[in-house]
Amino acid sequence: MGALLQQEEDENEADKAFYTQAFWEEAEEDNEYQEDADDEDGADSFDSDFGDSSEEEESDEDKAEAAAQSKDKAAAAKSKKSVYKDPKLKGSKAESNADGGAASSAARPKKKQRRGAAAGGGEDSANLSVQKGSLRASTKDATAMAAAKRQIEGEIAAQRAARIAAQGRSKGVEMRRLTQEDILAEAKQTELINRASLEMMLRVEEQKRKTIVRERACDGPRVRTKSALVDNAVVNTITFVDCELPPCIDDVAPDYPAAAKCAVTGQPAKYLDPVSGSPYATLEAFRMLRGRSGRRS
Repeated sequence: MGALLQQEEDENEADKAFYTQAFWEEAEEDNEYQEDADDEDGADSFDSDFGDSSEEEESDEDKAEAAAQSKDKAAAAKSKKSVYKDPKLKGSKAESNADGGAASSAARPKKKQRRGAAAGGGEDSANLSVQKGSLRASTKDATAMAAAKRQIEGEIAAQRAARIAAQGRSKGVEMRRLTQEDILAEAKQTELINRASLEMMLRVEEQKRKTIVRERACDGPRVRTKSALVDNAVVNTITFVDCELPPCIDDVAPDYPAAAKCAVTGQPAKYLDPVSGSPYATLEAFRMLRGRSGRRS
């Protein structure tokens, strides 16, 4: 956890050192120097009173420019944080801006001392930011990973190209485009092969139909059963073929046995006493059969 906090502090310091470099001020103070130079060139043609008023106007303009510069710095810092910059380009830009600032400070004798210290501090801060590293560690890792990925993809592409070239140069392989005549000849050959395959398949199917085992007709005595629906009723018909009718076919079904009645009340019996074997219909009849106490006799 401490290492992560230390790393975050180092990154914040690097960002702060980068965005507070003096070359930002020097790049925007060129316009101010141009205006000062114009004022100095035309100072001999104006009187002292007009010169005092121009100096006051310049002081007001300096304040307004300072406020605008602070806003521009904040906007530039906000936009720079979300944009990736190459450290080489940053170093070259810092050096060019530092050189331009030194040249402009040499051409301005009045503001040489006031701007010299700022230029020196900008160079020191630029060197400090370069030494500490203005890029985040994650950005460096991403750049290294992207370079390694591009290298691997290049190697894979080279291997694939070499393999394809080797296959083309292998013995017995001819890489050429087919002409229309070649395509028609190949189509004719394919048609002959397909016709032969179709004829063979038809012969095989015909042979299968000839060799199908068909059901044999049963000879001798047999019983045939048929069920049919007639007027919403199922009619079952039994036919005896080449056989005699069984003797029980003409027998009459016996009558249903008579329903048992209660030995006490004479009602249809629902139960049977296992002790006496007498049927009974109600609980009172059962008690009468067993006695009033209901105990087993």
